[in-house]
Amino acid sequence: MSKRALELLPAQDPDHGSLVAETVGLLNRASRYGEAEELAVAALTEAASPEEEAEIRLRLQTPNVHSTQRRVEENRRALELGRINEVTRARHLAWLAYGLMTDDEHGQHHGAANEAAAAAAKTGDPESEILADIVLAQIDAGNGYAGRALRRLEKACALASAGDAIAAHDLAAMHYVLVLAAVGRLDDAVARVADGTERARREGNAMALDLWAYIAGVVHVAAGRLSAARAAIESLPPPQPTGATDADIVRMMILAEVAVHADDRNLLQQMVNDARHACSTGSYYVRRVATHVLALAAWQRDDVHDAMRWLGSDITLFGTPLTPQVLDLVILAARVASAAGDAGLRARVLQAIEVLEREQPVIPLFAGVAGYARGILERDAAALVAAADAFHSSSRPLLYAAAAEDAGGELAVDQLNAAFDTYTRHEALADARRVGRELRRFGVERRIVSQPRAKTGWDSLTDSELKVVNLIARGATNRDVAAQLHLSPHTVKTHVRNAFAKLGITSRAQLAQVVRGSE
Repeated sequence: MSKRALELLPAQDPDHGSLVAETVGLLNRASRYGEAEELAVAALTEAASPEEEAEIRLRLQTPNVHSTQRRVEENRRALELGRINEVTRARHLAWLAYGLMTDDEHGQHHGAANEAAAAAAKTGDPESEILADIVLAQIDAGNGYAGRALRRLEKACALASAGDAIAAHDLAAMHYVLVLAAVGRLDDAVARVADGTERARREGNAMALDLWAYIAGVVHVAAGRLSAARAAIESLPPPQPTGATDADIVRMMILAEVAVHADDRNLLQQMVNDARHACSTGSYYVRRVATHVLALAAWQRDDVHDAMRWLGSDITLFGTPLTPQVLDLVILAARVASAAGDAGLRARVLQAIEVLEREQPVIPLFAGVAGYARGILERDAAALVAAADAFHSSSRPLLYAAAAEDAGGELAVDQLNAAFDTYTRHEALADARRVGRELRRFGVERRIVSQPRAKTGWDSLTDSELKVVNLIARGATNRDVAAQLHLSPHTVKTHVRNAFAKLGITSRAQLAQVVRGSE
């Protein structure tokens, strides 16, 4: 309807630019990104005023297909224009701050966030205020004040729920989930993922649905649900050819972690190739995640020198934005620093530990990670056992297993057995095999026994059924699923029928309820 309205509205009409911007935004929400770009580029060459140009540039950008550098460039070009209204200017300032949050190695993001917050307060524009709050919250989190960040994000989410459905609203909820997961509140995180996914489905917002699937993948990995994480990510459209986007970098990190734990060497090599490319072309945050992937892959193949090479740069270990994987990076860096005897990396790990312990009272998961990293650096067996004990009842099973593995290597076979059992239970076969080899040194023989697949419920679904159900739950038709997964319609129908039987449901409406309940 919006496109048809554009056809009927004369280009000279004073509302033409606003309608173009609105149509571009709607096309993006429908994940029709190519059409959105084509319409925006054509309109920008004929923009009747700076305000029209600024509005169009505001709605063109999306984290699904545009790199951070591209989005920052669009904001800066708009802000250089004269005679744009204060609300449009405030929104560009806010989106600029959001972009700099992940693409800034020179400290500009804090000043940009404060400027955006001041402009938002002056105009009273909710979109600007929400975005500024997201950036300020993530700055707090990256500085170790995750509790304060959560309170700020709660405020942003409350403001978002009272307004119209705009991109900033979903981003507030998504960043709230990321920080919740990072501090170990995974039950709250999965509930928020379910709410956000259901809202996006209800609104027909395909762009947000894809972003929520990425967030779900982050939470699944943190919770040790490797198959679910992989199914969620691989059910999404392939990476963009336009360069490393926010979505691409999340995909790379999740699939690399899955590949390392599950010993999928082909998948890991794909992610290593992507990471090498991202290191040479990506933003500061992209390079930070890419070096994490490359160091993780090197560590997995016992190449301490290469892991040290990747982690030996000036990339911040604990920073903005905060995600659960940041804690994994701190532990990996501690292991590499200890094994390589590198004083520079050791100092950076100690700096990250200081940040983890900065907020008082200390967040329990942060305290556990700080103690674990310190125990690795000092080769303190008692500290490693204490870390394993602290993680035992946490929502991070693979983190617990890793601490138990390190503690067992220093002190006790029972810790190694606990690590082996946890790794096996969560399908982390590479880790289980490694611990099994260590146990044999102590005369203990453990074998990985394939766990019988459950006959009902989520654990009974095959990987293929999980991928299909993930897409169906997000509103895709059987035909859509067949095209996206390169399957025949008959195969998709069979997967749906089998999955519904295992889940004890008969309709897509029931599937939505089951998904909501499981998450």
